[in-house]
Amino acid sequence: AGLVGLRGAPLLEAVVLKHTACADDALEILATCPRLRKLDLDDTPVTGNGIKHLAGHPALEELSLQGTKLDEGWLPSLARIPK
Repeated sequence: AGLVGLRGAPLLEAVVLKHTACADDALEILATCPRLRKLDLDDTPVTGNGIKHLAGHPALEELSLQGTKLDEGWLPSLARIPK
C-alpha cells in the first residue's frame, strides 16, 4: 500500500482517506500508529477484514465509515476499540 511509510509513525494523530482507493491493507499499517485518534474512511473500499486491524487500538476516538463496504461482521471489532 502507499501508506507503508507511515508504519508505526509515532506522532500521527489524524488521517483522512475519504474518496480514495484505500483498502484493508492500509488499515493494518495505520493500526501500528500509537497516537492515531481520528480516521476518516468515508467512501473507501474497506471491509470488516480491515476494521479488525483497528480493534483494541488504544488512542482511536473518531472513525468515519460512511459509504464503505462494511457488513454486520465488523461490529464485534468496532466494539473492541476502547474509546
